[in-house]
Amino acid sequence: MDESAAPPPKKARSGRHVSFQQKEGLVNFLEGHPALARPSSELGGTFSAHQRQSLWQEIAATLNSVGPATKDAAGWRRYWNDLVAQFKRDAGVVSDATT
Repeated sequence: MDESAAPPPKKARSGRHVSFQQKEGLVNFLEGHPALARPSSELGGTFSAHQRQSLWQEIAATLNSVGPATKDAAGWRRYWNDLVAQFKRDAGVVSDATT
């Protein structure tokens, strides 16, 4: 077997894991700002891109001060979207298993 054909090693994940306190803080903040958690296409122009960005920057600063994970506003937004997508996938698996 040719060793050069071996798959490349997996890349190490960069950054630190998000703590429970950071997850809880993110959820609490989004409960207080429900429009921030919704897609902008569903808001009908009542919530500007500037307002959205300002709130994400606010929560990013708060969550980064808690640590250990640090992300910019776009990183926390991506984290939230990934978390919601994972919940939806998990719910679909459970739903498929019960039918």
